[in-house]
Amino acid sequence: MNVGITGVVGDMLVFQARPGRAGDNLARLRLNITEADLLVFFVERQGGYDRDR
Repeated sequence: MNVGITGVVGDMLVFQARPGRAGDNLARLRLNITEADLLVFFVERQGGYDRDR
């Protein structure tokens, strides 16, 4: 089954609400948000060159 980039982004942003070491903490959430922001930035940069021509 091929889910593409949507599945990868969904896996990065999944919030696991269980307690303990396996649950999310603010430091790990911050890293996930940074990765998602970088992904959006690079996707926008790739599309920007086509619109300027």
